[in-house]
Amino acid sequence: MKIAILTAGFPPEAVGGTEIQVSQVAMQLAKQHHVTVFTRSRVQPDTYHARLAYRICRRSVCDLSVLRFPIDILSTLLCLYRYRKNIDIILAYQTMIDGLIGAIAKRIFHIPVATFIRSEKECQIDEFYVHRMFTLFVFRNSDKLCVQSQRIKKYLLNRLRHHNYKVLAEIVAKKIVVIPNGICLKSVGLAHGDAILFVGRLEKLKGLEYLLAAMQECPEETLLIVGDGPEMGHLARLAQGMQNVTFVGQVSHAEVVQYMQKARVLVLPSLSEGLPNVVLEAMAHGLPVIASRVGGIPDLLTDGVTGFLVTPGSVPELVRAIKILTTDTCLREAFSRRCLQVIQSYSWQTILPLLERELIQVARGTHTTDKLPCGAE
Repeated sequence: MKIAILTAGFPPEAVGGTEIQVSQVAMQLAKQHHVTVFTRSRVQPDTYHARLAYRICRRSVCDLSVLRFPIDILSTLLCLYRYRKNIDIILAYQTMIDGLIGAIAKRIFHIPVATFIRSEKECQIDEFYVHRMFTLFVFRNSDKLCVQSQRIKKYLLNRLRHHNYKVLAEIVAKKIVVIPNGICLKSVGLAHGDAILFVGRLEKLKGLEYLLAAMQECPEETLLIVGDGPEMGHLARLAQGMQNVTFVGQVSHAEVVQYMQKARVLVLPSLSEGLPNVVLEAMAHGLPVIASRVGGIPDLLTDGVTGFLVTPGSVPELVRAIKILTTDTCLREAFSRRCLQVIQSYSWQTILPLLERELIQVARGTHTTDKLPCGAE
């Protein structure tokens, strides 16, 4: 099968959860299929590119914000047109912008497309009119919609029905499939440190201001914040004078692994998520997790078994969970053992066949092809 993967960012320039997952999917699929990744990322050092088993095609990039959106769409469509005879299926990561490009390519070039919805935020069709218009177009025209958990699937269908897109909701229900993130289970050192760890992009939706507030109630514990992003300055000001908080900045994936091995617990206080890679990686290190009850996290993390689920934005719940896991060694070790058991279900040996099966069905045209009646929503 000849697979085109659409992704805005790609390692090593972009190292967020989606980008890491895309790079792993490309590598896994390339073992049996011809894979081309279409990305905006500028940096592809020879040392990185040389070891890839798939092709990378760089899309045009425009630094003018007013032109970035249309130029990205047009340049990527042009790339797909040039490669169209070598593409059996498009796999688009995230509804906007790559899902939109994939849906347009499907209409123009008649190439089947599967779109990955990566978080609850992508299901919020009521945010503003333009977002709603484009997102609904993607939902209508994608041959397959992939989500990371049953919880996100239910959330999306409920949102569509709530906003009176009942016909569309029924069509989406027939072509939506749950495919969790996968992880490479290598022989890595288990977590054995003392620090509380956060890993991720420093943005508003990560809820770090609530974690900083919780750390004020836990002065005897040390928090390491690994990552960078637009909220760095604001968060640094909030943490001013807090001796138990250290901003590490953005590091390589290999260094993230080292920080996980030196941690006691991972905390992810997000306000919105999909199925975070960082939680999978923490569990693979036997690292208990405290995370918000959002997105697909409750499908991955069992409260009181592999960690604690907390209400988004609840500082008291964060404080309570941190104090329990940092003081109760027996409980922490029990959580660690269960993390190592649960994570086996997310290995690529389990997840890749699920993804391949869906892609093959779409490429062969054996998927659901229901159409919306004219004028129906």
